[in-house]
Amino acid sequence: MIALLVRQSLFRKILTSFMILIVIFALVDVAIFSLVKNRLHGERIEQNRLTLHHAADRYHSQFERVKNALYKQYTDKDVTRLNRLIISMTQKDSFKTGAIVDDIQVIVREPELYLDNMMLLFKPVPLLVDKKGATEEERLFSEIFTSETYSLSYWKAQFEREPNYVIHPAASFFNPAEHPEEKTLIPYSIKPPTASYLIVAMIDAERLRQAIAGEHSPLNLTILRPDGRVLYRTDTGGPELPDGLLTALPAAGGGPDYTVLDGSYYFSQQDADGLQYILTVPGLGFAEEANRLNKLMLLVMAAAVIVSLVLSVLFSKRIHKPVRELLSSISNPGETALDSQIHEFDLIGHKIQTLLKEKDEILGELRQQQSVLNGYDYIAKLKNINHELSDWHSIPHDAETFTIVLYELRFRSAAFVDMPVNRELATQSIGEHLKLVTDERFPGSYTFRMEAHQFLSVVPGNERDRLVAMLEELKPMLDRDRRHCLVTAAVSSWFGHSAQLGHAYKQVQEMARQARLLEEMQIVLECRTDSSVYALTLTQEQELNAALQAANAAEAVRLVGQWLDELDRDEASVRRFRLFASSVSAQAQKIVEHYKVEASTSWRLKPMIQQLGECCTLEEYRGTLQSFLNAVTVFIKEKKEASDPIVEHVLGVLQGHYAEDLSLEALAGSLNLTPAYVSTYIKEKTGVNFTDHLHDIRVRKAQELLLETGMNIQEIAEQVGYRNISSFNRMFKNRTGLSPGEYRRTQTVARTS
Repeated sequence: MIALLVRQSLFRKILTSFMILIVIFALVDVAIFSLVKNRLHGERIEQNRLTLHHAADRYHSQFERVKNALYKQYTDKDVTRLNRLIISMTQKDSFKTGAIVDDIQVIVREPELYLDNMMLLFKPVPLLVDKKGATEEERLFSEIFTSETYSLSYWKAQFEREPNYVIHPAASFFNPAEHPEEKTLIPYSIKPPTASYLIVAMIDAERLRQAIAGEHSPLNLTILRPDGRVLYRTDTGGPELPDGLLTALPAAGGGPDYTVLDGSYYFSQQDADGLQYILTVPGLGFAEEANRLNKLMLLVMAAAVIVSLVLSVLFSKRIHKPVRELLSSISNPGETALDSQIHEFDLIGHKIQTLLKEKDEILGELRQQQSVLNGYDYIAKLKNINHELSDWHSIPHDAETFTIVLYELRFRSAAFVDMPVNRELATQSIGEHLKLVTDERFPGSYTFRMEAHQFLSVVPGNERDRLVAMLEELKPMLDRDRRHCLVTAAVSSWFGHSAQLGHAYKQVQEMARQARLLEEMQIVLECRTDSSVYALTLTQEQELNAALQAANAAEAVRLVGQWLDELDRDEASVRRFRLFASSVSAQAQKIVEHYKVEASTSWRLKPMIQQLGECCTLEEYRGTLQSFLNAVTVFIKEKKEASDPIVEHVLGVLQGHYAEDLSLEALAGSLNLTPAYVSTYIKEKTGVNFTDHLHDIRVRKAQELLLETGMNIQEIAEQVGYRNISSFNRMFKNRTGLSPGEYRRTQTVARTS
């Protein structure tokens, strides 16, 4: 009887123990599932933030491109000349608009601008110029380019506004001459105060949306103007923005943020021009995903509990069996049976000892690999494999304060050194030395490789001063190889909690990017003001374009060298130099593409463009950019000099008859072609329109006469084809930067000296 009670009590205890373990594991599973669900929700939020950020940046960049095109056309000499004629004359039939129409056609055909049309309106007379030519304003807006929102009276009222640039809300336009269906266009206009003419660029909203979001993307983006009016919506069939949304959104801070209203998520971001971008994401998608996860969790949990219960009963019986047999043998003594049970218990004890020994060996091996595992843990966290850094505590709790050092290696290009080194071997060697020195000075620190040429040291405690001292000692050793590799070391401020590791890493990354163009190891201890973007100014672009289109390598090299000197005087960072070189190469490649240089020829520029990304000194940038610009001008010159009967005829007439009253109409008539076709053809083949060719030849001839003859300026102007001395002075200074008199004096002094 006693044996039976003992057997039943033991079985219940074993089964109860298994049941407790099942409950514990179930609770752990629930906790893990909750964390995973929260993580997935956070990833969806971050994904939509990035979607909005990329879309807003693309739209902002596009509006900036159109703004630059508007400014360039507004200040075009043909447009300003026509405006002066309109002010002084009343016979609009005498106005020549061919060159302006050609320029507008070229701008509208630019694939990167996504323009449908560009219109030029004048306040004094009812004249409008667009890509089709000159026409009556009333006819264009009532018959050809109609819109319920934008009438002629609306654009006339724009002459009284104050802002220079205005982006108008998108609207539907109908143009039966070109497309039977309505088009959604976003007007963008320029009109400085007191100006008497207005230029409007019509942005094709649908083409731009497809380029940014993709044709079948469910992107629901609303762009608001600074006054709160809707500028454009990508999904016109979706619901309107709810009332009170703007007040519910977080304060604009530059980056995208979101709020939840009426079950939908609204992500918001504001750009530098005051435009607000709002991405609408229905909350239903989040709810459906959460429901699917809940159902999946319940199914998995139920299956796991059922299987665990069955296995618990089976294991309980199996464990209870030898005990029951032992008790039975005690109740019915028998020496043979008892000896068998004792032998079985000895075997079980031996197995337990073997398992404990294996456990000790595994723990010892894990302790030996602890440094390596922690290093991988750091890398995983910093590379955002785990986005939630707040729950990470790899830094010991008794020393959560830490400082980090980021080492960035910049290898010199093989084009600039006599004997290139194996970069991978050199990187490994430098990294091992940095780890050895840091581990010796700071026990408990971790040094590991982050990127191909980047190492990171995490030092527990506030050891910034000692780290700087260590780097000062390392500098002479690392500078011995500076002709092959330059090192930048960025030291963070100290941080008080391990959850701030991500912030510390971003800090040293930003500091390392601000390293200067010095030929030695740099120790960066603080962030300094340095623009994260760089682009050539409009004036710089125009000057560089003019030099390249003229195939004037010396002038292009001089301009770029001057801009490099300005960056050097401003103590610009390595990043700004790289962005500058990238801007110059991008501008040059646009010119090469404009002249339709064959890919089999232009591919020779690629090694030089790659070499620009590896320049480490000012002289390396000078030499590489000079070689690059020389090659570009050679391609352009060869393309311009390629045999073309129409171009040769036109240039021949200009060279032989530049002093006469030449007109594009007469020249086109001699070729049995229309003036518009000849103008477009000449500009496409040479990069310069007919009028500019004529003025360039006249000014060059005037330069020769100023230096080689004693004729006065009035006589020289008439000799080269100018009947008006003011026009001659203006054209001469526009192309040389000096008046004719100043040019003669400076060149005479230069020759005598």
